[in-house]
Amino acid sequence: MPISVNPITHVISVPQSYLSPVSTGLYALDTNQFRVDLALWSATEEGRAEPFPYDHNTEYTVAGETYARKIELINGYSWQLEDTGSFYSVKLIGSNNNLFDVQNGVFIPHGNVGLIPSNSAGLQIVTTGSGVTAQDKVDIINGVFSRIIENGETFEEALRLIRAEAAGSIEVAGTTHNIKSADGLTDRITATADQTGRTVTATNGA
Repeated sequence: MPISVNPITHVISVPQSYLSPVSTGLYALDTNQFRVDLALWSATEEGRAEPFPYDHNTEYTVAGETYARKIELINGYSWQLEDTGSFYSVKLIGSNNNLFDVQNGVFIPHGNVGLIPSNSAGLQIVTTGSGVTAQDKVDIINGVFSRIIENGETFEEALRLIRAEAAGSIEVAGTTHNIKSADGLTDRITATADQTGRTVTATNGA
């Protein structure tokens, strides 16, 4: 189950199923994946109407030493883990971050969860503005193109089907119509058609 964001309260809800099991009662939260999923939400119609939820500095290397990325919730966003009724612990991995910062209201605690931060000291790059980096934009684009639209098809596959329908050559054999890819080698849409209409029997957007 993915994370969800309340556009009114700006509370980010993280279900236990979003976490990676480590051992009995211990889970890991990949904070970089958390950031990517927040970026994807910000690219939706709902998210575009809201302030951007985080500031991000990617990992970088200085004199052969690689420093961790930094992720910081901003603009009044907070987050909470699912209360399953049983105690469990969550280790924050993948970045230096402010997700443990209870005093500033970033994390909404409850009695059945414990947080284990993994921040380490080191140089940080300071940025200003919206916090959206070039890598964020790449992650958003990749996420959009890989998102399932319907019928198990990704956005990228759906575009191929739309292109075939709009501009693909049609090969007709009796009542069977095969609509081709741009290079003419792949049957993108297979359908049976007559004067009463058309029934699509197969699609191939891969």
